[in-house]
Amino acid sequence: MDLKLISKYREELFGISIISIIIFHFCEDYVLAFKAGAVDANLVIFGFYKIISSVGVEAFMLLSGFGLFFSMSRGGELKDFYKKRFRRLILPYIPVGIMLWGIWDFVINEGGWKDFFMDFTFLSFWTEGEIGIWFNRYNDTFVSCLPAHIQADRI
Repeated sequence: MDLKLISKYREELFGISIISIIIFHFCEDYVLAFKAGAVDANLVIFGFYKIISSVGVEAFMLLSGFGLFFSMSRGGELKDFYKKRFRRLILPYIPVGIMLWGIWDFVINEGGWKDFFMDFTFLSFWTEGEIGIWFNRYNDTFVSCLPAHIQADRI
């Protein structure tokens, strides 16, 4: 397999995987609505939900893994790797996380600062099984551990 093709069509492959994820979530909601009796059966939606399922997530993770591996393989400074990931992952998360978890913890669940802190820092994912925006939690953990794993393989 020529890995340069993955790199060449990286953006298109990410786009396809993201569209697949959006369609999957629509189908998932449709199936829930069908089970509640709110909509009629639709074989196309059920077929996508059962057959294609969440393959978009797996494709996105695979592409992200390739990108991270090649980024680390260039041999740059570890601090530069983490700075770039901080700018791309953590900085955008801060305003979104404050708004999301603020509404979720203070308005919807009528929780407090402890709940907000646990959710915002992803600790509730590991301690309570809170799966809201699970992908960010998984991805941040993966990105954090990858350099150590690659360094260990080099030894």
